[in-house]
This record gives sequence, structure tokens and C-alpha cells, in this order.
Amino acid sequence: MAYTAVPTYTTGELITASHGNTYWRDNFAYLKSAVDDNTTKIAKIYSGRVASDGSAVKLPSGWSSSRTATGKYQITHNLGTTDYTITALANGKHSLYSNKASNTIDIYSLGYDNDTKVMGFYDAQVEFIIVKD
Repeated sequence: MAYTAVPTYTTGELITASHGNTYWRDNFAYLKSAVDDNTTKIAKIYSGRVASDGSAVKLPSGWSSSRTATGKYQITHNLGTTDYTITALANGKHSLYSNKASNTIDIYSLGYDNDTKVMGFYDAQVEFIIVKD
């Protein structure tokens, strides 16, 4: 079954069941078969939030989080691959990730202390978005 481009409709135009089957039902069937055959890639998006103590505020089902040291958090996921892109931010701090592994991600929260003039790790709420290809 091939994809059929849907025409532009005008106000008052009659749309019949046959018309709907041609342009909607058949196209949905085509797109579903393309996804099932893995001929079309659809990205999956995951997001989450981890509290400054490492506890999960909001994570996808089956995922967990922990604080491994000051300003260092590990998120355990079930993606089973490193074929994903991640962006992360920490509340009021800079964040970066390290050690992107097939089932874990380490996120670090860095900040500058104006009093001590030192850049270091700081506990902060961390949020992330992952796009899996």
C-alpha cells in the first residue's frame, strides 16, 4: 500500500466514506506498516527531574535515580543503547553529563561560588530530556 497525498479541501465540499478510506484509512495503514517494518524512524522523547538529594521527582516508568556524591547524580534507564542525545540543566547551576552508557547516565551540577571564587559541584535539582533515535 502506498501513501496518497491528501488534497486540500474547501468549505462545503462533500467528503464521502470512499474518499476518507482512500486518504485517511489507507494512509494510516501505510504509516503503521512503515513503522512496523522499521523503514521509518520515529524518535522517542523522555524527560525527567531529580531532586537535589537524588530522589526521583518525575522519571519515566522503570527508571531510577540516585545522588552518588555532591552535585553528581546517576539515572538508571532501560534504553539498552547509547544511541540517544541528552540535554540537562540544574536549577541555578550549570550541568553536564558524563558517562553516557547503555543503561545509565551521570549528570553533574557545577556552579561558581562568588565568596570562595571556586568552581565546584553543588547539589541542585536536575532536569533532563533524552531523544532516542
